[in-house]
Amino acid sequence: MILNTKLQNILTGMNNPIKKVNAYNGWDPLKQIILGNVMSPSFFEDVRDTKLRHLLQKLLYETQEDLDNFQHELEKAGVDVIRIPENTMEDGSYYGSMNDAMSKDMSWTNGGMPRPFITPRDQFITIGNQLVYTHVNPGTTKVINELMEDNSYLNYDCMSKFDFERNMALGSNFINPRNVDKIKLGPFTWRDNDNPRSMANDIFHKCVSTFCWDAPFVTRVGDTLVVDSEDKINVAEWLLKKFPEYKQVNHAIGGHNDGTFCPLKPGHLITAAWHIDYSQTFPGWDVHVVHDDPNSKDKMYDRDIKQFQHLRNQKKRIDRTWWTPDAKNNEVFTKFVDEWLHQWTGWSIESIFEINSVVVNPELVFFSNYNKGVFDYCESIGITPHIVPFRHRHFWDGGLHCLTVDTVRESKMESYFDG
Repeated sequence: MILNTKLQNILTGMNNPIKKVNAYNGWDPLKQIILGNVMSPSFFEDVRDTKLRHLLQKLLYETQEDLDNFQHELEKAGVDVIRIPENTMEDGSYYGSMNDAMSKDMSWTNGGMPRPFITPRDQFITIGNQLVYTHVNPGTTKVINELMEDNSYLNYDCMSKFDFERNMALGSNFINPRNVDKIKLGPFTWRDNDNPRSMANDIFHKCVSTFCWDAPFVTRVGDTLVVDSEDKINVAEWLLKKFPEYKQVNHAIGGHNDGTFCPLKPGHLITAAWHIDYSQTFPGWDVHVVHDDPNSKDKMYDRDIKQFQHLRNQKKRIDRTWWTPDAKNNEVFTKFVDEWLHQWTGWSIESIFEINSVVVNPELVFFSNYNKGVFDYCESIGITPHIVPFRHRHFWDGGLHCLTVDTVRESKMESYFDG
């Protein structure tokens, strides 16, 4: 995919370039970060239904407002923010309106609108002095490539250059069973690979899934990489070959690390209640378990989301995996999202957003919502917790950490474990 001239002009004109890459952990002083973005509210101006258009535009307006505020708070803390341009899709395409998007041949994998480039953390991780791309879409790498002054820092070794270009050139022909002999599988094995699917979808899925893994499967702890190998069982093996200078400890959470635990500073981490044993992965560290906060200041939000969670758990009435206040009693809105924007949403019911935070430095951490237990713990270890609201986190299924990629920290490779 070749980026159009308009997008190239936006990319080169709105940001300082990424001049270097350096990060060995997630808590040393943060100096540079990539921040995601969404579509402009005018993207939905073509929607004829007035109420539906208003709700869709409100969602985008409030999301952009929170992202702009996030950028402002980061810059106040001395962080250089590299912002993904608005109206950029996760596949690297750029569209000014919904009609513009739907009139062009986009590489939709499961139907519906491609996801905006709002959560770059899902696809990128800084390991030392390399920005590692862990997925397969050439459009995404082209967007980041345009933001970098020195492209030698960009690593997309998940696919060789030849396989990357050949498989992507097939495009939508991935799903044609006649192309099965043309497709080369990648080095990764998806644990659930044997689930029954149609032949066409199976070909597509195997090709894509074997050439990618989710960047949040890995957490950097100085000279050690904490790797989740539950979903992709040989990510650890691949990392050992590509980054032999790092030690490894492995676990099996079966999801994104940053949705389960967060190292706040050396010796201290917070975690979800479903995973509390860190004796092997973070030996000797103090672990604070995050629980629901009965004294939350966001009463209306908490009441509605808890009702959503209860109904979801009881398998009653609500079969969505996303939530936003405007979904309540707005069937046209929910139907539109489920049919056309399902790639925009996620499985937010399992997310603990107090954990999905951004550590600016060992004395300052950004959280998207208040939790008394977490805030008290932070203050007890010399950390100032600061709220940076992200109101639609249960729609986008992303917290502050998901929205960003830390590209430069004042850090070096150190050992944080004995032995």
